[in-house]
Amino acid sequence: MLRTYAPVGETPILHHTLSRDHLSVIGAVSLHEKLYFQVHEAAISSAEVIRFLDHLRHHIPGKLLIVWDGAMIHRSKAIRQYLRDGAIFATGRPNGSTSSVSPAMPRRSIPKRVSGGI
Repeated sequence: MLRTYAPVGETPILHHTLSRDHLSVIGAVSLHEKLYFQVHEAAISSAEVIRFLDHLRHHIPGKLLIVWDGAMIHRSKAIRQYLRDGAIFATGRPNGSTSSVSPAMPRRSIPKRVSGGI
C-alpha cells in the first residue's frame, strides 16, 4: 500500500505549472564513436531539425539511419519532404520501447565511449 496526501477514497491530483522555458537538445551518435548535438533555448522547429540533418550529412559520409521518438515535429510536412530525397532513412522506436537503442541495432555495435562533437 502506498501513502498519498489525497483524502481517503480520492485519487491524488498533482498540480504543476507548465512553462515553455527549457532547453531542447537534438543529437546523434555515429558508428565512429562521435557525438553530434545542438542545444536550443526554445522548442526545436522543423527547420532546425533539417539544418541538423544537413550538418550530419556534411560530416558523416554515406546514408544515415535516424531513429527517433514519435514527437509531432518528426512527422511534419517539411521533414517528410526533406526525407524523400533518399539520403536518410528515418524510423521510429518500436511501440512501448523505453530504450533509445533500437532492437534492430545490436548493443555491441554501440561505442563504449563517445568523443568528439560539433
